[in-house]
Amino acid sequence: MTATTRSDLETVPMTPLNAQTTTPVPPAEVTAIRLAAPVPCDGRLLAVPAGHYDWIRLLVAGDDPAELDEEVWLHYREGADPEWLRTTGPADGAPRTARVAVPRRSELVGLRLPDRPGLTVHALDVVGTPRAAGLPNGA
Repeated sequence: MTATTRSDLETVPMTPLNAQTTTPVPPAEVTAIRLAAPVPCDGRLLAVPAGHYDWIRLLVAGDDPAELDEEVWLHYREGADPEWLRTTGPADGAPRTARVAVPRRSELVGLRLPDRPGLTVHALDVVGTPRAAGLPNGA
């Protein structure tokens, strides 16, 4: 896997969580989307590199992100679907990792954040697993 040449993106290999099983799993591709500053969750639409993904990973902080269950909208080339931004765990004041499933097998182009004052996104990754050899990002 190679890194993209765009300065705001970085693609890195990722070891699957089930790497200790005997079933071979293709490595996931993680594309980090660089944010110039923390982004407030005020309902804004964040663009992502167009592609087919399995989930989105966010680093969120503020307003007790330990128990998030917020609706977000996944924007595809041909429409948008609601999905859930979720995280659980102890609230210790540190930023928390949240995930959004990307169930549709269509080209994702954006993520509309929830409208939750006090919550900010500090990092954003899109994660995909190549499903077929020779097809970019599992298309």
